[in-house]
Order: sequence, then C-alpha cells, then structure tokens
Amino acid sequence: PSEGTSMSSYGSGPLSLDVLSLTTSIPQSLAIASPLSPRMLSLMDYYDKFICPVLVAFDGPSNPYRMHIIQLAMQNEELQNAIAALATNNMRMRGGLEGKRLSAPEDYRLVPQHAYSQMTTRELREMHGQATSEEKHYKTQSIALLNRKLVDINGSQDDSVLATLLILCLFHVCDSGFTKFKTQLA
Repeated sequence: PSEGTSMSSYGSGPLSLDVLSLTTSIPQSLAIASPLSPRMLSLMDYYDKFICPVLVAFDGPSNPYRMHIIQLAMQNEELQNAIAALATNNMRMRGGLEGKRLSAPEDYRLVPQHAYSQMTTRELREMHGQATSEEKHYKTQSIALLNRKLVDINGSQDDSVLATLLILCLFHVCDSGFTKFKTQLA
C-alpha cells in the first residue's frame, strides 16, 4: 500500500496522513463537511485505529466503540474532547512503554505487561511523564461541556452523556492504572 492510505476499513492499517480519508466508521460526508479541526479528526482516527480494537474481544466494523461512540462524537463536542483526551493520553503512554528497558542499556527486553498492573499512579507518571497541556485541555474541556449539558434536562438525557462518561472513565483507567481504578469503584 502506498503511504497515506489505510490498509483496512476498521483500524488495522497505518494512521492515514490525509485527514479526509478516515475509516468508514467516520462517515465521509460528515468528515468532509465537518467543522472539526484537522487535529481533532486525526485524534478521532487514532481512537478508531488504535484504541477501539483493544476495547473488545473481537474487533470488526460492528465494534460498538467504533460504531456508536464515533457516530455520537461527530455531533457532540464534549465527547469529541473526551476522545481527544483519551487518544493523546494513549499516545503518551505508548511512547513511554516502548522506551522503557528492564535494566542495563544492552538489555533490549521490554518490561513484561503484567508488571504494569502492580505500579502505582506515581510510578506510572514517572515512567510515562506528566500529561501534556493538550491532553489536559481536552479533558478539562470535555468535563466542562459535560457539566453544562447535565444542567439541561433535555441535554442530560442524550446518549452522548453516557458515552462521554464511559470515555472519561477509560481515560482515567489509562492515566492512573487499572488497579487504582478498581479501588475507586469499590
């Protein structure tokens, strides 16, 4: 495949360089006429290709995180910002994970995945760095817009409210570690 094209219609190809050639989960008519910035479109594309596949047991076009959440996000700014926060957080966390080595520089093995489940939030932050200003902006904006929507009786009953809360919970799990999230649910 040539550079700048997607290998698959549901998230298994390289990230497209052309923001208008997003996967089929973001309707082309909405992407072309969308008031979304190229950055927001690219973060939605990242969510589609790199986050959605790991949220379900078997990925495909009917993945609800792709099929429903992205559709809702095209019309809801608070959900767009939550997805953008999750995507930028995931990019930061993946960058730290790939660079972390076990001990000496000549040891090229990565830290085993199960080791991360025992890390504290502080240890995760030391490993992956602090949240970027972009990540913080999207999270703050999403929460502010969500709070504004919850005040309105009609807005509070919109499906996007539940979707935004779900994505913000996923953000929190990714940002603080799953063991911390289990404790907070108790």
